[in-house]
Parts: sequence; C-alpha cells; structure tokens
Amino acid sequence: MGLRFQKAGNMYGFIDATWNPIRGKCEHDCLYCYMKKWGLKDLRLDVKDLDTHLGKGNFIFIGSGTDIFAPSVPMEWIHLIIDRMKTYPANQYFLQSKNTLRMLYYMKDLPENTVFCTTIESDIDYYPQMGKAPNIRTRYAGIKKIRDFRDRVMVTVEPVLKFNVVELSSMLISLHPEQVNIGADSKGHKMPEPSAAEIKKLVENLERQKIKVYQKSNLKRLLNE
Repeated sequence: MGLRFQKAGNMYGFIDATWNPIRGKCEHDCLYCYMKKWGLKDLRLDVKDLDTHLGKGNFIFIGSGTDIFAPSVPMEWIHLIIDRMKTYPANQYFLQSKNTLRMLYYMKDLPENTVFCTTIESDIDYYPQMGKAPNIRTRYAGIKKIRDFRDRVMVTVEPVLKFNVVELSSMLISLHPEQVNIGADSKGHKMPEPSAAEIKKLVENLERQKIKVYQKSNLKRLLNE
C-alpha cells in the first residue's frame, strides 16, 4: 500500500499522507468505525510496506486504518514502525490511539516530531457504540500523562456524542492540547448527538483558552450549516 497522499474527504485536512503497515480488524470494534465497510481480515503486518520511502517534509498519519497500540498488536511490530519513523526524521508523524496507556509506554522511544492524539467523543465515560475500546477516563489518564512530558498533543472529538458542555470543556482544556479536532458521525449510525448550540459553546470555550479547533466538514450536519 505504501504512503498514500490525501485528497479531499473526511480525513484531517492538515495531514499530508497516511501509512498503514499494520492492517486488519481492530479489536476495539467501535460501532462507527469507517473501516468496517471493507470486510476486514485478521490483523497482519505487511513486511514489504516497512520498506516504504516516507520522504521528507510530510505530516504522516501512521495507523489511520487500525489502532497500532491496541493490545493485540505485537510489540515487535510497533518497534519496527518506530525504527522506520526514525529513519525519516524530516517528517512530522501523527499517532492516534484509544489505548493511550500503551502509547504512553512507547513515548520515550518515539521521535520528537511526533504528535500524540486520542479520541474523546464525550465526557460520558462509556457509550455502547464505543465497543471494546478503553473508556473515556482511561484514555484521558493516558494522554494526560503523555502531555506532562510531551508538548505535541491533540484530541479528536469524533464522532461527537452527547456531552455535558462544562465537563467536556474542562477535560479538554486541562490537557492543554495544541489542537482539538471535532467531527460528526458520517454513516448514519443513529447515535446520541449534541445540539448545535452545545457544539458551538464547546468550540467557544476552547478558543477562549487559545486552543485551536479544527472543525471537520462532516460537522456541518449537526451545526445545521
């Protein structure tokens, strides 16, 4: 598969390319996962993909198709990916995981040009749609510890689920992220969702604290735009 440069769509607009040497079904099994439409097979490492030339000056999302820090991913696979990242130091790398405590474990091995991100869909600790992923409090605890040592932290609120404005605002602000990405469910899963007013108030609270907010195009449905 190699390095795939991004075109218009629901991917983060600030990302240049994706790289997915680990492919297959993610054990988190979130209801809303866009990858499910592909009928995923067992988790596997594409050894040939590890020879991918990652270039320079790119902002690369590693593991956009599956969580590379999920418990079922072997440690040696993660180390092979980290070694490849270090071979191309002129890039920036974006890692997003719901298993932040395991991501924390590898933090010291990862290069300084790494952005650490997790998904926090709500301040409510668990919705059934989150599948087998670690609950919100666990994800928050891990990314908070990462933020204590690394400056480059983001949070993604997607698909945004019904939340308490004060609680979620406080949680996100306490992480001092360089950016918060907010997006909506794009596939009609009929999940509990916030109102336009609640989303706008959340954005207002974050921006008041000088936190950059990236609103994905799919959020327009909830904002009635």
